[in-house]
Amino acid sequence: MADRPDRQPDQNEELIEAALQSMEVPVRGQVLLALGDNDDGSSVRQLSAKLREPERRVRYHLNILVEQGLAKPVREVRRRGVLERYYKPEQLPILTDERAEELSKEQLRRFSVGLFKYTLSDASTAMASGTFWRPGWVQARKCGTVDLETWQELHAIQMRALKEIEQTVEAGKRRAADSSEESIFFVSLLLLFEGDRPN
Repeated sequence: MADRPDRQPDQNEELIEAALQSMEVPVRGQVLLALGDNDDGSSVRQLSAKLREPERRVRYHLNILVEQGLAKPVREVRRRGVLERYYKPEQLPILTDERAEELSKEQLRRFSVGLFKYTLSDASTAMASGTFWRPGWVQARKCGTVDLETWQELHAIQMRALKEIEQTVEAGKRRAADSSEESIFFVSLLLLFEGDRPN
C-alpha cells in the first residue's frame, strides 16, 4: 500500500476505534473474533469452551462489546430452565480497499497486527490439537517483484477468491445442516501486501 497521510476522523471513528481497542485487549479481542465463527450466534457458554476462558470473564468482555455496539444479541434459547442468549458481531473483521479508506495508517497497522495475532493463535491451537495438518490443508508463501498491472491482477485474484470462499462456505453450511457427517471448523487467511524491497 502506498504511503498516504492519516485521514481525518469521520462519524464511524468511535466504532472503528472501539473495535481496534477491543482487538488489543487479549480476551476481548478473542471474543470479538470468535463471535464471527458461528452464523447462528454464539453463547457465553460456547465462547467460554472455545476460548478456554471462564464464563464470567467471557461475559464481562462480551457485555462491553455489546455496549460499544460491536456485538448484538440475536436470539434466546431456554436450556434446562435457564435463558441462554446468542450473540453475533455487528461486522466481520474483513479489510478490503473500501473499508481501508475509513482507517488512518495507524489504525490499519493496529487492525493488521490484531488480525495476524489471532490468526497465529488459531494456527497454534490447531497445531497443539493435531487438526492443523488435516488432508487437504494448504500453506504457501509467494513473493516477487512485479509491475503495477500485475499487482492489480493479484488484487483482483484475491478479491475473487474471497467472494468464492464466502459462497462456498454458505453452500457448505447448508449441506452440513442436512448431513450427519462431522463438521469441520476451518480458518482461511487471504493476504496480499507490498513488502519491503530486498536489497
